[in-house]
Amino acid sequence: MSPFGDSPSSVLDCASRGAPIDTPGIRNFGLFGTEPREIAHLFVEMRPLISQCPFQDCLHTHEPRCAVKQALEQGDITQQRYDSYLELLGDAEKGRL
Repeated sequence: MSPFGDSPSSVLDCASRGAPIDTPGIRNFGLFGTEPREIAHLFVEMRPLISQCPFQDCLHTHEPRCAVKQALEQGDITQQRYDSYLELLGDAEKGRL
């Protein structure tokens, strides 16, 4: 117990690829200094597709023949994950990361 009366942070061990972190008192984490073009690299399912996009500066939102958008349409990337990507991308574009 900390002197502030709250519990210490802890990482929960999960069988999945993720590891939730219990951080009492912390509302969110930031990706400080992350550029918009770097956001897709944070999504494991997008990484192999990035190099397949015809534009080197593709942000995977509206560009023609975008491999990430094609994977989304084919169901290889879930809408929920893509929406998370768009939210982080929007934050990065507004300088909030």
